Amino acid sequence: TELAALLLRRAEIEEIQEAIGNGTAVHEGLPFAWACFLRSPEDFLETVLAAANLGNDAEGTASMAGGLCGAYMGESAIPGKFLSGFPWKEEIVSVADGILALARRDPEKG
Repeated sequence: TELAALLLRRAEIEEIQEAIGNGTAVHEGLPFAWACFLRSPEDFLETVLAAANLGNDAEGTASMAGGLCGAYMGESAIPGKFLSGFPWKEEIVSVADGILALARRDPEKG
């Protein structure tokens, strides 16, 4: 409830971090990663930078927030500098496309 109120009034990310915390354990960092994503769901760079700049486990928090934003917006929303030279990019995109196809599959049609 507190996070929803902070997001609705567009609180600064530092205030959100202070209110909900941001520890190194997953149960502490994941809510902050979600907050970074929900604060700017259509801006990959803003989402990732907020998580990286304020994260106690900056790599983990930024990767979770970036993963959420990437899943929401798709590969085209990720700046090219993040994708150039990315190992196993084709394999990861293929798996992500497969998951998306499963999510969009009509259960009535099997």
